[in-house]
Amino acid sequence: MQTHIDSIGAAYMAQHVVTNKRPKHISLSYHYAREQVQIFKNYSLEYINTLLNCSDIFTNPLDRGLFERHRNFIFKVETKVERNV
Repeated sequence: MQTHIDSIGAAYMAQHVVTNKRPKHISLSYHYAREQVQIFKNYSLEYINTLLNCSDIFTNPLDRGLFERHRNFIFKVETKVERNV
């Protein structure tokens, strides 16, 4: 399953074994995700730019334009352009 991710650091930690002091605080659920990526190959991670990541609508405060762009993508809303005839 292909998964889009906008954090390069998180993608690196999921794909590589990191053995320094910083990631020791990570909960067990993240170790499960790492196993799924590294060992079982159930997920492939692909970087996506933050401006294109529509899941940010659920996790981050967004300006109006970006919010409407993500909302329209999620709900497949086509923007109507008024034409002067």
